Order: sequence, then C-alpha cells, then structure tokens
Amino acid sequence: MIIKKTMTTNGDRYVTPAVTVPPGAKVAGLHIPKVNDATEINIEISPLNHAFNYPATPGGYAANNVVFEMRMDDADGNTITDQVNNVQMTEQGNPTFQESADTAGLGNGLAFDGTGDAFDKLVQDIPAGILPTTGDFSVEVVCDLTSGSGGAGDTIISCRTGADGVGWQLQLDANEYLDVHIEDADGQVAQEGATDIADDEIKHIVCSFDRDGNLVTYIDGASNATTDISSKEKTILPATGASNRLSIGGDAARTAGDCLTGTIYFVRIYNKALSAAEVLDNYNTLMGKGYPGWAELIDPVTGNTLTLTGTTTGGTFYDLTQYLQNCRNVALRVKCVNEQTTSATDLTFGWQFG
Repeated sequence: MIIKKTMTTNGDRYVTPAVTVPPGAKVAGLHIPKVNDATEINIEISPLNHAFNYPATPGGYAANNVVFEMRMDDADGNTITDQVNNVQMTEQGNPTFQESADTAGLGNGLAFDGTGDAFDKLVQDIPAGILPTTGDFSVEVVCDLTSGSGGAGDTIISCRTGADGVGWQLQLDANEYLDVHIEDADGQVAQEGATDIADDEIKHIVCSFDRDGNLVTYIDGASNATTDISSKEKTILPATGASNRLSIGGDAARTAGDCLTGTIYFVRIYNKALSAAEVLDNYNTLMGKGYPGWAELIDPVTGNTLTLTGTTTGGTFYDLTQYLQNCRNVALRVKCVNEQTTSATDLTFGWQFG
C-alpha cells in the first residue's frame, strides 16, 4: 500500500499532511521525490498523548498567510493581544477565564456570559493591511458554546459596521446553527448551517471565504455548508466610526441579546481561503485527533535525529522498517529542512506500508 502526500503551494513547502501508520504494518518505507537541492529531510512523529498544540506555521505567520491570532488564555485581565501584529483588544463587560475540562492540556479560554461581554477594537485603530478587504480570507475558531443559550444573533466574532452593515460575522441563529454573513457595498450574503454547535462540546469552526467563488464552513474538520459569494468582491472593511469594530464574543455594537454565551479558546484569521485538507489538518492538530505536538523521529542506533537526504537527479526510496517498530497507530509527516522552490506536484512523498 502506498499513500501519497503532497506539500501545499501557499508558502508552506516544508511539511506534508500527516499519515497514520496502519496497526498491522510490518514493513515501512518512504519514497522521496526529486528535490531542487540535496536538502535534508526529517520525519516527524506525533506523541500518543495530546497536549494542546497550535497549528504549525513553518517559516512564520506571513509564510502561512496568518494575519491575526488570539490565544485566549494570554489575556492580562483587561486586554488580549494578537500574536501576529500585536493588535490589542480591550475588555467590554466582564469575560472570565474558563479552564477546559473536555480536552486535556487545552488550557484556559475566555468565558462570555451573554450579557454584554466582549473584547473589541476599533477598525480605524488597527494597522492597515491586517484585516481582509477584497481578497480571500478564512476565520478559524475553537470554542465551547452553551446549550440553550437562545442562539439568535449570539456573535462569536465579527468585523462589521454596527450590528449589521459592511463586513463579516460569525454568529448563531435561533436553532443554534452557525450563521455566517459577508456584506460589501452592494449587499449581503448569509449562510446558515445545519448543525447545532451550542451543545456544550468543544468545536473547531472554520469559515473559508473565496471571494470569487464560495463560502465554505467546516465543523470539526468536515464541510458543513457551501454558499456562492462570488458577488461579494468589493471592500468588506468597515469605515471609521465608533460602531465599526473587530469584536470577539459580541457584535460590533455590543447589541443586547447579541452577545455570546460560552467559551472561546483560539481565533485565527488568514488572508487566503483554506482548503479542506488544511482545515482537517488544523482540526486534527488543535483537537488532539492524532496530530499534536510533533517531534523528530530518532535513529535508535545513534540516538540522533533520523536525517534522510533528497537528490536533484531523481527520486529515492528509504526502508524505514527498523525505525518504526514502536510507531504503530501514530501519525507521521515529512519535513524538508530547506524550503523547496519546485512546484507542489513535484513534491509528492509516498509512504509505503506492508
């Protein structure tokens, strides 16, 4: 059995998606394609026990199109600070820390009680070029929303003019389904899902906005809804004004009844549309589904990191059976030490198990 894994084309030329070693595998090998230099190649292995792990950003945030990231346990009591561009959001109401009991190692999040709690920032005070305007973008959230919260209008995150208007918003509808909006100067497109996400369980949510194609939402790594948004190609960045805000846990105007009941752990915004494969990989990482906390595979003879070498003249094959005796039912992935400049289709690695 050969399983092929290809590196992506969006700046991440270092790491392939993961593969799980089959439980009955007795032999294992890796086919390495021709590379643009004689780069060193490592194999990474996930641990058996989950510790909360943020999605990898090989080469940094910019190389992975990440423009905003909030780890919600990094608050100082009154503010939370973006990891990428140091955008600082200010507390409104009284959000409180809430430790996760559902996912070991997840740590703390911020709990919102639905009565005016939020963290926000005036759009006009956010440096230009950070927030999405006319291009593709994606919003990723890990949250635990309260069952029976009432739903309709409860805002997870928004960047919008007031309670409505130009911008985008992730909220709940009356059924506690995910309700996503995107609006430019010509009008609005709204998408309602078909899954109750306010069920007191930690959820991984991604909304991928292809501005000349579709809005695709994902719940726990699986596609939940698809909506044509090809008409929304004008600016969605709100103008200056007191109600034009980036807001987490409430809408931009902090409207009564439109504030969230639940806990948010993690928020990330990308200036690209995420693919289904990227969403699934992030879900597996964040939620501890077999892909967290990567470590380099060790050569049991030398005690050093196992380092393979690619060639510029043709593909190579390595028999890894002796190195994978204790790796059944765990995830593996390939990491190139140096960035590759060949096309992604030329960088397809093949795992062989038998």
